[in-house]
Amino acid sequence: MNNNTAVENENMEKETALYLESQLKSDVGRYKIWNQRELLRNLPIQIIEKSPMICSACAIVEELSDDYNKADEYIARLKRLQILYRANSDKYEEIENYLRCMDIELAHRSTTDLFNKYKLLLEVLEKQNEYKLKPTITLNRPSLLNGARDNYKYASHLFTAKKPLKMMAEKLYQREGCMIFDLAKAEALYQENKIAESLSLLSNLIPRLERMKNPELLFVALYLRYCILIVTGQLDSVYCMIDKMKNKLNELDAFYLIPNINAIRVWAAMLDCNYPLIKEWGKNHAPDESGEYCNLDRFQYFIKLRVYLLYGKHMLLVNLAGRMLQGLLQLERHAELCELYTILAMSYYNEKNEKQAFQYLTEALELCRKYKFYRIIANEGSRIYLLLRDYACAVIEDNTVIKLMQMSRTFGLFYPDYLKPKLYKTTTLTATEMDVLRLLCVERSNEEIGTYLDITTRTVKFHVSNIFRKLGVKNRRQAAKAAKKNGIV
Repeated sequence: MNNNTAVENENMEKETALYLESQLKSDVGRYKIWNQRELLRNLPIQIIEKSPMICSACAIVEELSDDYNKADEYIARLKRLQILYRANSDKYEEIENYLRCMDIELAHRSTTDLFNKYKLLLEVLEKQNEYKLKPTITLNRPSLLNGARDNYKYASHLFTAKKPLKMMAEKLYQREGCMIFDLAKAEALYQENKIAESLSLLSNLIPRLERMKNPELLFVALYLRYCILIVTGQLDSVYCMIDKMKNKLNELDAFYLIPNINAIRVWAAMLDCNYPLIKEWGKNHAPDESGEYCNLDRFQYFIKLRVYLLYGKHMLLVNLAGRMLQGLLQLERHAELCELYTILAMSYYNEKNEKQAFQYLTEALELCRKYKFYRIIANEGSRIYLLLRDYACAVIEDNTVIKLMQMSRTFGLFYPDYLKPKLYKTTTLTATEMDVLRLLCVERSNEEIGTYLDITTRTVKFHVSNIFRKLGVKNRRQAAKAAKKNGIV
């Protein structure tokens, strides 16, 4: 490489660093940082080390990839840079501010005494009002308490220490702080199955959030209202609400949240047994766990686990769950661990492996008892109800198990076919029966079907009888409905 080329490369790297700093110095979410990951990763380390902002962004990218050792390496570089500037008080304090923010922003770092860490961060904000880097709220997920950090362990303090927590939220997030506090309360009440109280808070919050035009908080609030509609049996209202949610987020240019909206639609499709929609999402839109893993997609991965459960793809489910479990344990994400253990328990139960199913259910129940994750488990409906019933007979029946059985049974009555395995055309119907069924679905008579397929009417009747038996129906109308509902035709 000649000198001119070397100088050109160095100038280009400096320009890239300036561009990244201009992109990152405003109040940005992790999605924007993740989208710059290629530029960040291609910068030489000597350039990264000169910018506390870029170094911090590199740490966030690596944590999003579940590479916690690399993330900590960038923090170590920040600390070494701070030592170099110990004679320069302004530069030293600037780096100290970044270190304090990263200590909270990076969820894998110790959560011990988190309140004191927030107090230290408040000191930074009080000294420098223009300082924009604040703890991420939602991590692009439809949850606030289980956003960038799992704050469910502090949920009880929302009711016992309201005043200091509300004050801290308002200092950190100004006029949005009060709404963040109330939204966290609504989410905690929902998980405890205090539906009316949660809905009351949301009814006041959502109009204010719409006026404020904060897409992340509005997303959490609308999703929570959507969940309440679901658990109260109002599925008919849900698809319209999802469309409205998507339109509002598009108006606010929150396009990065749309993949999660699509995942929410798939969950509704599973409740409604809309198999074509589920299949289309799984084929064209679901995140690919064999590619680059990103924690911003974790909500979608949870929906994909349920799709695997629905189709009986146990090994694919276990492989993806194992990939997720490592990071969730590292980050101590209690709510998501409870959800993951519940899904694993149902899958092993479906495989007739009661021992493994009961083991995972025990893990989920322990977290439920500690953090009141009732809705996380109960929202799996009849699938989890049957497992809980057998678990109560074989292992233990306590108040938590009884309550979850009652809640999941109610959910199952609203959605009796939720997560019920679909019918498989390749194993249940022959090729000729499939042809007959397709014509039957467009209301062709036996004579018309026989003429089209060049078979006798008697043979058509024989195939129709087999189709009725295999689909578990009694007439042509029911057969057509079952075929469309299960995505067979």
